[in-house]
Amino acid sequence: MKLEAIYKAVEKAGYSKDEIIEKNRSQPLALVRQIAVWLAREGRTYTELAREFDRDHAACIHSVRVVNEKLSYKDETLIDLMSAMGVGEAK
Repeated sequence: MKLEAIYKAVEKAGYSKDEIIEKNRSQPLALVRQIAVWLAREGRTYTELAREFDRDHAACIHSVRVVNEKLSYKDETLIDLMSAMGVGEAK
């Protein structure tokens, strides 16, 4: 998914690109950031993701794992946020 589309999805959830990049770990912002990293993962290395989201590669790996795990048991909070962002869980 293109980064511009991801940032538009983030805005639909009520956050800006700057908020996603900053170091704030409060919820649900942190989960929205994890979803954004998860959406951006295809075709990119973790190092590239880290550069884009101003994180280290381990944080990006963690984000992808968290979203995958939450999807596996259909976490309602995650599904609601993804819905608000206008993205499905098809990836």
